[in-house]
Amino acid sequence: MSAEIKEILNNAQSIARILIKQIVRSGDTVIDSTVGNGNDTVFLAELVGVSGTVYGFDIQEEALRNARAILPEALEERVEFLHASHATIAEKICEDVSLVLFNLGYLPGADRTITTSAEITCAACKAALQKLRIGGVILCVVYRGHAEGEQEWHELCAYGKTLKQNEYNFFTLDFPNQANNPPGLIAFQKR
Repeated sequence: MSAEIKEILNNAQSIARILIKQIVRSGDTVIDSTVGNGNDTVFLAELVGVSGTVYGFDIQEEALRNARAILPEALEERVEFLHASHATIAEKICEDVSLVLFNLGYLPGADRTITTSAEITCAACKAALQKLRIGGVILCVVYRGHAEGEQEWHELCAYGKTLKQNEYNFFTLDFPNQANNPPGLIAFQKR
């Protein structure tokens, strides 16, 4: 096994990116529900192509500024930033989407007391499920190293278990033998 494959399989973010590349196609509409510093937004904008759209949500203006600063000019027309909570997805987005990405926790390099919350994230996932096209996927990278992140993990897992098998696929990916509570991955797919 190559060193690259070993690195890919040891963290939730890398596995999420592998899945995203399999899901998102040119022309798709996708949602980055937690823009953060914009790395995922740029990645998604590259994948949706010139006819696709990325909606980027964040409650922090600082996050949106950071994302705009790294977004290449050639990708600007593909991205619409929304200074809003991801819990408003159902209200703000009219069309069906192929992917909704949640990279939960706090804005890297900023105030760590401002975090996503279990209550709002669960509401946002429920809203996002309404917007998924058949085959569409919600991916949640959950940072479990702080109390709110652990709560998000448990509540999203509990919610996923309530979904009807004939309507949704649901899975979790965890790294229980790694130190320091590494992020896990939760996925929902509309059947």
